[in-house]
Amino acid sequence: MSDRRADPVPTSAPRNPLRLVRVVEVEAGGICLDDLRQTLATAQRVLALLKQDRATVEQRLASQGRGDPVRAVTGRSAIDAAIQDTQQRIREIESLLGDEKSRRGSLDGTPGPDRGTY
Repeated sequence: MSDRRADPVPTSAPRNPLRLVRVVEVEAGGICLDDLRQTLATAQRVLALLKQDRATVEQRLASQGRGDPVRAVTGRSAIDAAIQDTQQRIREIESLLGDEKSRRGSLDGTPGPDRGTY
C-alpha cells in the first residue's frame, strides 16, 4: 500500500481537469482498486464543476450579448471539449473497475465468473 497523500478536492474546475484523472497504478499485474476508485470520484467531481462553470460562462456571455469565440470557430467551446474528455475518462475508469471486478471476483468478496472462493 502506498503512503501518498490523497489529491485535494477541487473547489472549482481546474485549468486542465484531465490532470486530475491521473494514470492508474499497476501493482503486481493488477490495478490498485483504491486508487482507481479515488480517481473516479475525483473525475466525477471535476465533471460536475465543469458543468457548473459552463453554465456560469454561458450566462455571463449571454448577459453581455456575446457568443463564445472558440465555439464560433470550432463548433464547440473549450469547456465543452473538457467535459467530453472528462466523460470519456470516467467511462474508461468505470470499464477498468468492471474488468477488474470480473477478473478478481466482486468487490464484496463473492466469486466472479468462473472463479471459486478466494
